[in-house]
Amino acid sequence: MAANEPLVVFNPENVARGLQLLESENVSSHPAYMELLNEPDIPLGKRVGKIAPSHAAKAVKPILEYNRVHNVTTLLAPALSHPSGILDAEGCLTQFDGNCSGCMTSMEVPIIATHQYNLDAKGVVDSLRGIHARWPKHTIWVTELAPSTHALNNCPMTLKQVGDWMETVVTGAAGLGYTVTTPGGKKE
Repeated sequence: MAANEPLVVFNPENVARGLQLLESENVSSHPAYMELLNEPDIPLGKRVGKIAPSHAAKAVKPILEYNRVHNVTTLLAPALSHPSGILDAEGCLTQFDGNCSGCMTSMEVPIIATHQYNLDAKGVVDSLRGIHARWPKHTIWVTELAPSTHALNNCPMTLKQVGDWMETVVTGAAGLGYTVTTPGGKKE
């Protein structure tokens, strides 16, 4: 795992394993970053339905409590598949914050992970601008990024158009004052 790659607690069922890594006496097993759930706002994999923000907060509570005392990792908010859940004042992330004793507003969870899928590159940049406006103290990590969510969506773009799309997104994000870091850790 790369130094800046988060360990993802994919589902509530994985919380015990994530906590076990944090509690390990072997410091090298402590992930530098831990994402608290992946796309709880949609049915995913074997998950039949969404995970309510109150249930998500309750599920990850052992990790939050352990890290509050021992501070062994940097936590990322649940990565939502729909940016509106991050942007909206009453969205999933705000509800999660209300159910985790203010873990977001207190900066106990200082990083917001977001998945951005949008054919409109400007729409991605606007979404990042909105997330920053809603959560101005937080670092924003775009952990999934593409113009289409799945090969079956038949992305209408050519390879060159996807390259141009990516250039627009990266340039737009950098124009917002963000540091753009590639998966290899190189800052641009």
